[in-house]
Amino acid sequence: MYHIPHAQRHHCITAPAAVLLLALCLLVAGVSAANGPVDASALADANVTIEPTPLPAHAASALAPFPGPHPVPGTVEPQDFDLGGEGVAYHDTEPANLGGTYRPTEGVDIETVEGFTDVGWIRSGEWLTYTVTATTPQTVVLWLRFANPDATSKRVTILTNGTVAGTVDLRSTGSFEMYGDSSSTPFSLPAGETAVRLSFDGVERVNLDLLTFAPPPTPEPTPMPEPEPELRISTRGIHTLDGDLSATSSIGVLITGSDVVLDGMGHCIEGTDADFSRGVIVGGISPDPLVVNVTVRNLTVRHWETGIEVMRANGTVIEGVVAEQNGAGLRHGGDEFFPSVNGVVRDSVFRNNTAAGIDLSYPFGGITVERCEVTGNREGMSAACWRGQYDSFHGSPSLVADCDISGNQGYGLHIGEGWYPSRRGVVSAVRNCTIRDNGGDGVVVSRSTTTIVGNRIEENGGYGVNAGESGGSEITSNWIAGNRIGVSAGGDWPSRVRNNLLNNTDNGIFAGPLDSGYLNFTRMDGPNIVGGPYLGGNYWAFPNGTGFSQTHPDTDGDGFCDTPFVTASGAIDYLPLAMPAGAPVPGGTGRPTSTAGNGLYDDVNGNGRADFADVVLYFNQMSWIAANEPMPAFDYNGNARIDFADVVWLFNHL
Repeated sequence: MYHIPHAQRHHCITAPAAVLLLALCLLVAGVSAANGPVDASALADANVTIEPTPLPAHAASALAPFPGPHPVPGTVEPQDFDLGGEGVAYHDTEPANLGGTYRPTEGVDIETVEGFTDVGWIRSGEWLTYTVTATTPQTVVLWLRFANPDATSKRVTILTNGTVAGTVDLRSTGSFEMYGDSSSTPFSLPAGETAVRLSFDGVERVNLDLLTFAPPPTPEPTPMPEPEPELRISTRGIHTLDGDLSATSSIGVLITGSDVVLDGMGHCIEGTDADFSRGVIVGGISPDPLVVNVTVRNLTVRHWETGIEVMRANGTVIEGVVAEQNGAGLRHGGDEFFPSVNGVVRDSVFRNNTAAGIDLSYPFGGITVERCEVTGNREGMSAACWRGQYDSFHGSPSLVADCDISGNQGYGLHIGEGWYPSRRGVVSAVRNCTIRDNGGDGVVVSRSTTTIVGNRIEENGGYGVNAGESGGSEITSNWIAGNRIGVSAGGDWPSRVRNNLLNNTDNGIFAGPLDSGYLNFTRMDGPNIVGGPYLGGNYWAFPNGTGFSQTHPDTDGDGFCDTPFVTASGAIDYLPLAMPAGAPVPGGTGRPTSTAGNGLYDDVNGNGRADFADVVLYFNQMSWIAANEPMPAFDYNGNARIDFADVVWLFNHL
């Protein structure tokens, strides 16, 4: 289909020529051949000019940016193509919007899936136009975020004001659920408005998710050759250190072979804190190939910019390692063509490093971090794919389990995509970890999906769990106590917060779609987080004993408060947990009770009053109470454990 923007006038001048040409001119002029023969020579002698009847003007609307100006550099959502309609702002091969949920009167096919909107059903010959505005003439590249399920790359042509300006190759992403980013060749934009058209000639079966106009990348300088390491290992087998290694090179040990075990035998690899220095490198340095099945164990790395770096390596195991007083303790990544995937980091200590204790960065996938201590670093652990691909594009999501992530200056654990939410998440689960006393948030989930289950998240300087950006995580069965704020679970794709003990001065922000499953499960067999018989919602407490669950009755004994709990934002926990009745403490006379009605069982011996005998019994039976009683009822100071501080609290509150 061709669009003619303005009516065009064609002039036909007679001259000695073939009769066929003259007849065509007369036909354009509206002269009927049936009126009689035409004397061509007579017309020529008279120098007659035949004026054609003008063609009707096309009734299309003018281009205009939607919903408003798009400045560059900047981003444009693909569904925000220009106003103007079919043949002006876009061309679509069929007239209906097959997705229909956004701009339904336009013919472009726009779909929304799990909260994400894209342009889909793209067919060969279609095109989209976006009017962008530059304040000054500039050179840019155009990044496209896309899904291409097929094995072949597909090329999109870019036109600016009707002239071909560049192309973008869309490589395979494996499925419509996996998205990637590719950039164009650089092209120039003048100051003012420019109509940028994406032409899909020869392109089928791609979904388009984002346009980003950005300055061209700065050319990378010619890399300096890597210095020779103190020890290079390129042959398979078990290699051991016979003593400490004090390195003068910027690389301590370089492992470039597969099927290698480096056993430090308890020795130390010590650097000089030089810039760009690394204690141990596992993997090929370009152009070396990818390496597989390398184990590094039983050693200490200290005083390097990076203690251990895993790059261009699959199936790496790091175990029994201490990485301390470096810049970063461990960096685990790769490059676009050789990601580092399917590794294990276990039974290791990452402490007192001036950057992150553990940094899992693009591109990685399928990494398990278990039974590690991550303490005293600037940040605890980061698992972030800053390029923004779903699931990091590589392998399965990663796992963090049974770790102690405590006492770091900033956040404890950061999980997320840098640019766009992940539908599956770069980390599938954070499980059975202690995350406490960090200066910032305990856990940050940024634009990603994660299951946070069975953790002790306590006394952090920010949120216990900050999942306020889009992501849709499951936060369940955690003790979240003593943090500045408990949980943030807002956003347009909110997380679910269920079966947690929340005992913070401010238990958090709960925004987003207010459906019935946001803050509670449907009743099912337990036990729940405070020892009651059924799973439902959360236990809502305050350290001063005035929380909803602490002050509202459970008259039928089903483990739930008799009325729902409504948060300040209007989110509803329909099954807020109640504190189950305590069992008689050995040496007491009855079941413990709360004499103040605040959910804290200060009548430990069950004699109906709080007195010094309760202090003595508590002190003598601390271990039994911790093992057998509902902890929130006996955790008087709200630090999520039974200890001598609770004895002191009980004595001081007689």
